[in-house]
Amino acid sequence: MRRVSLRGLGWVAAGVALAVLTACAPVDPSLPAAEEPVDSVTTTEDSLAARSKALLSAVRDRDARTIAGFIHPAKGVRLSPYAYVEKVGDQVLTAAQFVEAFNDEAPRWWGVEDATGDPLMMSCADYFGRFVYDADFMEAKQTSIGTPIGRGNTINNAAEAYPAATIVEYHFPGFDPQYEGLDWRSLRLVFEQAEGDWFLVGIIHDEWTS
Repeated sequence: MRRVSLRGLGWVAAGVALAVLTACAPVDPSLPAAEEPVDSVTTTEDSLAARSKALLSAVRDRDARTIAGFIHPAKGVRLSPYAYVEKVGDQVLTAAQFVEAFNDEAPRWWGVEDATGDPLMMSCADYFGRFVYDADFMEAKQTSIGTPIGRGNTINNAAEAYPAATIVEYHFPGFDPQYEGLDWRSLRLVFEQAEGDWFLVGIIHDEWTS
């Protein structure tokens, strides 16, 4: 039979007593409280929401140079007039090209009109008036980050077209009751992270299509 040292038991008992006394000691109110863990997801969403709103304000004001400051420095920005992103056919502009295009009154090709199949030929400023800020999205009835809202009969392939992005959507469910919601509008701003910040890689307009 193994003998237990009384001296060893004494050290164990002392340790237990110290632990009990430490646990029961009153907290010194002068010491700083332990910080609560930060919810990184919430923080990220708040940061993106603020950046997206600042960009939207510039879009509303048609401030081309401010908008250009949000455009991804390597990828540029793709402009899609409808929910389905044409990865090859849609216009892609760098920040410098965007400023130049916005100040150019010459019409350029933006895709094909859904109802007629006719080419969408218009200036960049006119395109923004019809296929970007065609409603006051600063006052949108619904806003979401990462979750689509507007759903029409055109396929929304944004998640596949931008697998590394986070999309902020501004949505109006409708304007005139007689159309029973068929006049809804959505604007999707597509962001990717680069250099520690969020940059614009896509602008997608969505509405009811035939």
